[in-house]
Amino acid sequence: MKNYARAERLCDRLSEVWRQVDEDVASCVRQMMEDQGEEIVLQFAEKILKDDEARKFLNHETVRSRLGTALNEWLQQVFSAGNQGSWNNYVERQMTIGLVHSRINLPPYLMNLGISIFKDEISHRIERQRWTPEVKLAATMFTNQVIDHAAATIGEPYLAAVTTNIGYGQALRVALSGPSLALECERLKGTLFNWHRTVIVTLFNGRSFSEVPTLGRSDLGLWVKHKASFSIVDLPEYTALREALAEADQWYAEHILVPSEGGQTLSEENMQALNDHVSRLALALSSVADRALATEESRDSLTRLFNRRYMHSILQHEVNLSQTNSRPFAVLLVDIDNFKTINDTHGHQVGDEALVIIADALLSNVRTSDFVFRYGGEEFLILLSEASTDISQQKAECIRAAVAGLQIPTELGPEIKPSVSIGVAIHDGHPDFNLVVAAADRALLQAKNAGKNRVMVATDSAPVERIQFSASEIRGPHETSASQVGR
Repeated sequence: MKNYARAERLCDRLSEVWRQVDEDVASCVRQMMEDQGEEIVLQFAEKILKDDEARKFLNHETVRSRLGTALNEWLQQVFSAGNQGSWNNYVERQMTIGLVHSRINLPPYLMNLGISIFKDEISHRIERQRWTPEVKLAATMFTNQVIDHAAATIGEPYLAAVTTNIGYGQALRVALSGPSLALECERLKGTLFNWHRTVIVTLFNGRSFSEVPTLGRSDLGLWVKHKASFSIVDLPEYTALREALAEADQWYAEHILVPSEGGQTLSEENMQALNDHVSRLALALSSVADRALATEESRDSLTRLFNRRYMHSILQHEVNLSQTNSRPFAVLLVDIDNFKTINDTHGHQVGDEALVIIADALLSNVRTSDFVFRYGGEEFLILLSEASTDISQQKAECIRAAVAGLQIPTELGPEIKPSVSIGVAIHDGHPDFNLVVAAADRALLQAKNAGKNRVMVATDSAPVERIQFSASEIRGPHETSASQVGR
């Protein structure tokens, strides 16, 4: 099993559940599942299919022909786990189900809804049994514990996979932004103008439009639907581009495709309208390109992370949200251990490579709602939105472990195994964000002094000494390569 410690913990919990239950009670429950499992699954299907989102994943025919059998088998396995002889095999099967759920992007609330339906249906059937009240109570408690354990086991790899995918998604958005996005927009404008010329030539020559795609089926339309919908969907420019594309396609269908079937030519009025639609789309693409280049200025040239240019605005925004919603945020200061030694021993090129690889690891281990900044030199700042002390400490430990598992290639000699020290501080409601950054810096220094490669959480506010944002840092990007690192 890939994560032995986690699986062992789940096995221990399951063993405890079965050890505490009376064998007669467990036997009664197993017999009820064997006799009524199919009926329970049918009731489950009827109830869960009332949910609109569930119907996207299931339908009656699917449930009856395939999923129904699988769910019944799952019920039998869950309630006979005590007789299977190997907790590991049972736990691994549940974890496999969790991975399948993550692949199909099953919403977590649907998983919770399904578990709730199963528990309610089983409880009702226990009540109808001719058992003593004591046995009914014990059976209800037992079934709830067993199903809760199965749900927790399924949920662990599911949540881990979802978190990983979110991190990769954020990293991919970074890769799809900046100059590469601006160049794509310029190329798409050329495609748009070629489409415009093709439409006019086809009309004047009286040829068929069978080989002229609509804009929605052109390179531009496919890009908007598949790539832009992922990389720039949150930008207002994306909304404007999508609306302009839809309106242009509708006009094209009504004024070009339908009239052309009767042999009509393009009127001067329609010619102007076509030009207007193409110009509007070209302008929308230029706006996306301008936004991409403006965003590029806010990124560190080496690691592609945000630099300190917008840190002031983002931290101020998070302070306002925290005060309004009474939900704290956390600041993590991350420092690469012994980075000067890496530079001195292996050269600045390897040092730069280490910075890039570690920056990618940071991006892959945070949520899309979080921010990762190149803070300067070998230091990074991570802002975790709406995060308690426990969650922030767990996230910091995950980041530390992820970096410790990296290997930095070198031209000569063995690969470098890097480590980081992390200081964590939770915003305490103070309007000056410098205080929480200073507290994180103080915790980072404690982690360094305690031996490095560890996480330390600030226990109180630190004075604002080393951490200050200068006017130059707020106005412009702060970019540093390994050759400029002084530590």
